[in-house]
Amino acid sequence: MTTLIVEDGSKPAGANTYVGLTEADQYHVNYANVDWAGYDTESRNQALVQATRAVDLLYGARYQSAIYPSTTQELLFPRMWFEDLNGRIVTDTTIPKCLKNAVCELALMQISGTDILPQKSTVKNVKSKSVKAGEVATSVEYFKATDGETYSGFNKIDITLRPILKAAETGSWRLTA
Repeated sequence: MTTLIVEDGSKPAGANTYVGLTEADQYHVNYANVDWAGYDTESRNQALVQATRAVDLLYGARYQSAIYPSTTQELLFPRMWFEDLNGRIVTDTTIPKCLKNAVCELALMQISGTDILPQKSTVKNVKSKSVKAGEVATSVEYFKATDGETYSGFNKIDITLRPILKAAETGSWRLTA
């Protein structure tokens, strides 16, 4: 059984989620995400833990401010106080609402079967062109390797987290091995 230890800004030891089950349930009711309620409690708890892990892994390097020094803090929030891009003050005991919303959305994606962590892509940028005129045919193939793995991201999560991310980060980002 997955036990949720909610990071509420007090930096509890072993914290594994930014959102408790009751809060996540209410979020999904508020936004008419009816699929969420169809899953059992254990699956929803696991989805919240996985979504919290994913949001920190995928976006943590782009969070504003620095992590608050603590010997017990497990997650990347809370952080030193800062002003988000909407002008709201985020204190060193605050878990931003947009972060909680992103976790709820990622949890729904995960529980619905979406892989919420990027997988290494084997697709290369290949373009080809073939021309045939009577008996004569020619074919050209252009190939461009990527410098690293490309991950297009989750647009809804990008937009949701925008207020707490460092400015000038838009579009897709690249993972390097």
